[in-house]
Amino acid sequence: MPPIIGLSGRVVNDHVFNSERFSERGGSYWFHGGGRAFQVVPERPLDGNRKVPARFDRSVLQYADYSQFGGGTYNAAAAMAAIAPDIELRYSDSGTPNPALEADLARRGIACRFRGLFPTLDNLVTGDPRAEDKIIFKSQPPPHAIPIPPEDQLAWIKQGGTVFLNSDNHHPWVTRLAGDAARGRLNLHVVLTPSLPGPYLLKAVVPHARLIVAGLDELGAALGVRVRNSVEGGVEALRMLAERAMSPVVHLTLGKDGVLVTDPEDMTARHVRLAPAKHRDVQRHLRDHSKVCGCGDCYAGAVTLYTVAGRSVFGAGPLNDSPFVSAAVAGCGAAVRRLGYTGPLGPDDFVVTEAGYLGAARDGAA
Repeated sequence: MPPIIGLSGRVVNDHVFNSERFSERGGSYWFHGGGRAFQVVPERPLDGNRKVPARFDRSVLQYADYSQFGGGTYNAAAAMAAIAPDIELRYSDSGTPNPALEADLARRGIACRFRGLFPTLDNLVTGDPRAEDKIIFKSQPPPHAIPIPPEDQLAWIKQGGTVFLNSDNHHPWVTRLAGDAARGRLNLHVVLTPSLPGPYLLKAVVPHARLIVAGLDELGAALGVRVRNSVEGGVEALRMLAERAMSPVVHLTLGKDGVLVTDPEDMTARHVRLAPAKHRDVQRHLRDHSKVCGCGDCYAGAVTLYTVAGRSVFGAGPLNDSPFVSAAVAGCGAAVRRLGYTGPLGPDDFVVTEAGYLGAARDGAA
């Protein structure tokens, strides 16, 4: 019988506007449609990720060039279903029932249940697909009660023994999943995002997770430190995490520079990235930079799929002598395909080097 993998998150509906229909003037932002301009008011200044909560007139949504479902767990689930359609995926969404979303997931072979917190959230997205920068204005959930997690849905999502958690801010639900992981009833895979406070994640979730995926900024936010944007800075942050939490496997994504993956057995970090020639080939074929958005989620889903079922875009079986590096190679392969690269790609197109030791000094100090 194929494995069952549970997934937990919240889907958003991205309404995409061509960059020519977006303008900025006098500190305000405007989307143009239907013969008028709709003002968008950010809740705070745009951050480095170009994502910000905002207030806007919902009637602007009908003038989008197109809309698509998105969100961390959705992107990961779609990648997993494409790689291994025979693996049973069960997705729990924190929103209210959404027939269009349910139909979309069913088409991909993904079962879905809703927890009923609030309607599917809408985002306004703009940017030139040929450019790297995009701006995402995020709607905020309406006031809502936070219900006790439904027991039948908890049992349903946990049946396979592994749950993948990404961008889910349903606090009681996450606490229950982490509690089950702490008691050894669940293998919890967590993508660190700003959806939950860093101190809560570091104290209540990370120590009980079997596997963590994070970007440099997200790990820095959880630790409460500024992380240098480099391989060396990543190793430094992983060392701090190892000092403050138990030792899950951690995948620290570095964008075009690949990923750092920890080996809890020997407390080392290994650097996995495309070989230089293959990296240049991928960059030459990258035409739609909008595909970069979601690559980290795709990576995380592929890592979970490989860890649980041994499956990847390269097929089944080991991809490296280390199971942790094999999972990282599987994730990198899925991310490269997400970018739209269709050329030849295999495990040998990735370079693996030791990046640093994460424990006490190698002289045997405790």
